[in-house]
Amino acid sequence: MQGKAAVEYHIRGLVLRVLLNGLSLLLVERLLEGFEIGDWGALLVLSFLLGFANAFVIPLLKLLTFPITVITLGLWSLILNFLLFLFLVNLVEGVDVHGVWWAVAAWMLYSVVVTLLGFAVRG
Repeated sequence: MQGKAAVEYHIRGLVLRVLLNGLSLLLVERLLEGFEIGDWGALLVLSFLLGFANAFVIPLLKLLTFPITVITLGLWSLILNFLLFLFLVNLVEGVDVHGVWWAVAAWMLYSVVVTLLGFAVRG
């Protein structure tokens, strides 16, 4: 029974991440005129991809690039997060970013909002 409970716990966590990502992306879209999400489908796909990437891809990439992170005193970690965000935003059809600086602003605002919402949910 513990195995089933553990799986349910992880699924709930992934669903919560997708919801927090979606809410954060909606807020970013409302606040930045250079970041646009075309429809609910694009929002859902991007939210899921960001949740999956933050749960599985980023930890693996950080492990693989740990020496670079040490050499750059942690700056590489920020660059890695931004590059993955930019890649996923450009991958999803229906999401439009009007330039690199809008992408940087969207990533920074998204990061802050999703972190604050995560703290609020955990209580």
